[in-house]
Amino acid sequence: MPGVRILKYLKKNTYGVAATAIITFAVGLRVILLALHWPPTNSDEGIMATMAYNIAYHGEHPTTFYGQDYMGVIEAYLGAMFFHIFGGPSLTALRLGVVLMVGLFFVCMYWLTRLLFSKKLALVTLALLSVGSIPYLTRQTIATGGSSQTLLFGSLSFLIAAWLARSYRRHASFRTRLARLPLYGAFGLVAGLGMWSDMIVLPFLAMAGLLLLVFCWRELLIWGGWLLGGIGVLVGLFPSIWYGMHKGRNPFVTLFNLVHGTGSIDPTVTISLWHNIVETVQVTIPTATGFPFCPVIEYPFLGDNTPRTLQCGIIQTAWGGGYLLLILTALIFTLLILQRFIRNKQTLSDEERHNVLVSRIAQLLMVGAAIGVVVVFMRSTGPSISRDITLAILSVC
Repeated sequence: MPGVRILKYLKKNTYGVAATAIITFAVGLRVILLALHWPPTNSDEGIMATMAYNIAYHGEHPTTFYGQDYMGVIEAYLGAMFFHIFGGPSLTALRLGVVLMVGLFFVCMYWLTRLLFSKKLALVTLALLSVGSIPYLTRQTIATGGSSQTLLFGSLSFLIAAWLARSYRRHASFRTRLARLPLYGAFGLVAGLGMWSDMIVLPFLAMAGLLLLVFCWRELLIWGGWLLGGIGVLVGLFPSIWYGMHKGRNPFVTLFNLVHGTGSIDPTVTISLWHNIVETVQVTIPTATGFPFCPVIEYPFLGDNTPRTLQCGIIQTAWGGGYLLLILTALIFTLLILQRFIRNKQTLSDEERHNVLVSRIAQLLMVGAAIGVVVVFMRSTGPSISRDITLAILSVC
């Protein structure tokens, strides 16, 4: 009976079906928002729409965001594709590329959480990620570049690295090692695309790469995984390299210089670290997490507004500081759990010991990536300009 088979399948794949339902809800919610023409568009999205139009109908192949020396334009190419699919240019078609990448991010997060933690926590994670604050949903629907790519490539890099580390066996057969090598190329490709898209993904890529180096160094050094990974990076970063060749600029120097300055603020302008810390705690984190307790007119990056009151300043500091405290708490708990595992590892089999160790180290490195993003943001000019105000913290949320 077909009905009986369906019930058996649902019972056998309960978590997979539940995950599919949550992802469908999350993507559907964002599509509904697009259909309602939310959020309002802005000049950055107008530039992205122009790029998508030129790609679709004028045969252009831009490699960076118009008017900048950095930031990939995957959203423009996806927008051009959806222009053709839906019969013409529209804001909704442009934004579907963003929703597509966000949907893939949800898939990556489900499998990553399931691999490193548990199936139940993977479902809880999806449920939390499916909804969020207005800035959170805005960044996952508006086509301004950077945000959706950071989420997708950051999570995908960790997923590939965690799977390679967890499935690594020192005495694996020659055929097994050959079958694994293309994944190193895939990791490099993801890293290259991530760096092309936005430099804020670098802490995630660095920690995911460290995970590979810790557990798979033999395959990297002896079996040529580093070569395939390097080729993948060059392929993913090729648009930036191509642009740099024509403009006489080094794309790597351009990426790392973004930490010290952008087109909005002269790199020679000195902004104190303390100022950046205050702005990150009192403005960036509350904005990214949908801080509900103070009127938005007290946020200085909105232009003409009222000064921040002492009451709101105290509450905002407590909110942002509490968020940082949560990250610190996660770091401490992860270290304690790792220490407990080291003490009791003799009670586990070799395979169980390897799998648990990979999970614990990966969890520690993921917390390290979250800390790295916040530190990089605090040391940059991001806290002083509105266009980057939520991108870095949303990557951690």
